[in-house]
Formats: sequence, structure tokens, C-alpha cells
Amino acid sequence: MGAFKQVNVPSGTASAVLSGRICQSVGANLGRMIVAAAVLPTPPLLVPELVGGAVRRTEELRATCQSIAAGLAGITPIWWAVAADPTGPRTVPAAATGTFASYGVDVPVSLSSRPPRDPADPMLPLPALIAGWLRGAVDAEEAETLLLPPDLSPERSRAFGVDLWHGSPTNPAPSEAAGDRPVGLVVLGDGSIRHGEHSPAPPHPAASDFDATVAAAFAAGDHEALLRMTSRAADEQQATGRVGWQVLAGVVAASERRWHVLESHTDRGLGVGYHLALWRSEDANPGPAPAPARNGGGAPAGGRAS
Repeated sequence: MGAFKQVNVPSGTASAVLSGRICQSVGANLGRMIVAAAVLPTPPLLVPELVGGAVRRTEELRATCQSIAAGLAGITPIWWAVAADPTGPRTVPAAATGTFASYGVDVPVSLSSRPPRDPADPMLPLPALIAGWLRGAVDAEEAETLLLPPDLSPERSRAFGVDLWHGSPTNPAPSEAAGDRPVGLVVLGDGSIRHGEHSPAPPHPAASDFDATVAAAFAAGDHEALLRMTSRAADEQQATGRVGWQVLAGVVAASERRWHVLESHTDRGLGVGYHLALWRSEDANPGPAPAPARNGGGAPAGGRAS
């Protein structure tokens, strides 16, 4: 894991102010209901209407994302999406609707399967749009989206995951749909955008090592490796996934449960490191029994892994 270094992570949780501002609809102790997590990228090219003649070129990535999302929906159709975004900290409620119009085509999305009450928000952030598109693609019920500042430190990202697991006492009641049902975490973000001549940013010599380390962590269920990622390394690669990945690591660490890697994939063919994974807690029910991971490991993750 040479691309990352050890980070001293405090045992305390993030401040109540930060948690209260972001998790406005997450009820006290509801974090204990998180039973699975899907790691997914956020490129607009996942939406076929936006890529024109490149539909076939992007089809494999799109199909894999939908497969991971369908796996999560099979475990639980109630989702909390987590991502870094410049508009954070904020919560995008499940009642929100949006459109990809600012990306060239008016493709409407909704974060809930219930009929929308308000017009589509043309300024809905990209992570919320992707969460809504994935939700609709696999018929999940809702995807409330928690947006965090992109510069949130590894320590605070991990601590927010701990808060999310235990539930912040400053938060009011949960959303009506969630009730006391199991919740799936959708962790959105990308790896390095600096791979080769097709990358959207100038190539970087450390890009391959960076994403190889991330891929190995997801394939092995190694949340501690995710916590070793530094802000500097991620910023150098312009990797937007770092904050969300470390929130997931905080959830797993706080759960003290055994987690299983059901699937793990990495795609760098478009010049960006896209990481996809599906992890499931041993207590997750309903859903399929744990199976060996695809593209890596099948190793358990979490505090009581053997």
C-alpha cells in the first residue's frame, strides 16, 4: 500500500454541528441499520442520452454500475448516498427531483419512487443526479443524498462515518419511507482523472499506483487502507471519491461487524479510475448470501473480521 501513508485518526466523532447540518433526516441510532454499501463512480457518461455515439464505448461501465446498484437494491431499496461536492455540507432530500439539462440533454431524475411534489431542480448537484438516475435504473425506493465538503479531512471523513453509524443525537426523525428499515450506503466518487492520453487532466506518473491501491482496498474489504489515503495524494490525482470512501471506512470501523465483498471492479479505460464495489454486512437481511468477490479477494472487512 505504498501510495498511501499512515494517518493518525482520532477515536472521537465529528462535531455535532457538522453532523447536524448534513444528516438532517437521519434519526438517532439509525446508522445501526446500514447493512450494505455500494461504491460507484459519478461520470455523466453513465447516462446514455448524454453520450451520443459513445453509447457502446461506455456500455460496459454503465452495465457494471447498474449491476452493483441492483445488487444493493436487492439487499435494501432504501439508500443514503454520500459524496463530496462543493455545495456541501448539505442534504438533498429524497423528495428532490432534478435534470441533466445542464449536461446537454433534459433527462429527468428523482431521488424517490414516489410522485414528485415539486418541479425538477436544474441546479441539483451531479452526485445527487447520479444517485437519482441509478435509483430509477434499478427501481430502488429512495436515495437521500448527503453532500460533504471536498476538503473534509481524512479524520473528519472517518468520524462522519462513525457518526452516521451511531446516529447523531442532533438529528430529527428519519424520512417516512426509511422508517426502521435497513439502509444501503451509496458511496459516490471517482479515482484519479490523470490516466494516459484520454484523461481529462494531464497524465500523472503516480495515477496507476494510486488507483491500484484503491482497487486493492475495495477488493480485499480493507477499510483501514482507505483510511490511510491522504488528502494530498487524492488532491494530486483530482480523485473526488476520497471523502466518501473514508466515510464508508468509518461506518465499517464503527459497526464492529464482519463485512463481505460481493463484487469489486476497476475501470481506467476512459482515462479516469472508476471504482465499483458491493460490500455487505454479515447481518444484512434480506439479500443473497455472501459469495466470493468478482475481481478480487472475497475477504471480509470490518472490526470483527477473521
